[in-house]
Amino acid sequence: VDDIFLLRVAGHTIISKKYTSSFPRAISSNCRFYLRKTISIMKLILSTLSLCLALSVSSQTGLVEAYDSECQCTKFTNHYDNGVVSATYENNSAGKRHGKEMAYFPDGQVQMERYWSNGKLNGENKHYHRNGQLYYNEIYANGNKSGTWSFYDDQGDLVQEITYGGNNEVDGVYDYYHAGVKYYTQTLIGGKLVSETVLNSEIKNQLDAEAKAASQGKKP
Repeated sequence: VDDIFLLRVAGHTIISKKYTSSFPRAISSNCRFYLRKTISIMKLILSTLSLCLALSVSSQTGLVEAYDSECQCTKFTNHYDNGVVSATYENNSAGKRHGKEMAYFPDGQVQMERYWSNGKLNGENKHYHRNGQLYYNEIYANGNKSGTWSFYDDQGDLVQEITYGGNNEVDGVYDYYHAGVKYYTQTLIGGKLVSETVLNSEIKNQLDAEAKAASQGKKP
């Protein structure tokens, strides 16, 4: 009989309508409860796995390299200890630095951008202050310093220009600026100073005095 629930206790059969309707519903209710719990747990597990995967990707440290078949080159990505990318560059199939190189401050701001050609610096490159202002630009021709390099303070004011034209790393004309005024220039040939001209003695004397005072102030 569908409406009768037979329960045997100590060898006796007990007929009870109380269990007839409540017991099947209790089973069904429990199933739904545990099913919801299982789904909730599965969602939590999937969410945790996704978070772990994201953290593993975003918190890489050290140098990571990967071969790119399209350019037939090896791309390198270096990281700070906190996982922030510190530099990116690539080597060609011959193992020489080639293409664009980037360097970053720990907060992710660009620190440097320069270009390589088969292992040698080539083209115009840029370096930046921590506040994002241009620090200086440099020019290389097949690995040699070339053209005019311009240097700026962190407020964007020009402080120095170097025009390279020799066969070593230092030969060239050096111009110095203060508040937009060129006050001093010197020329190096063969690594030696061959000429210098003071264009504004007031500015030069002031800056020399400030530099001397600062140097003395650092002494114990």
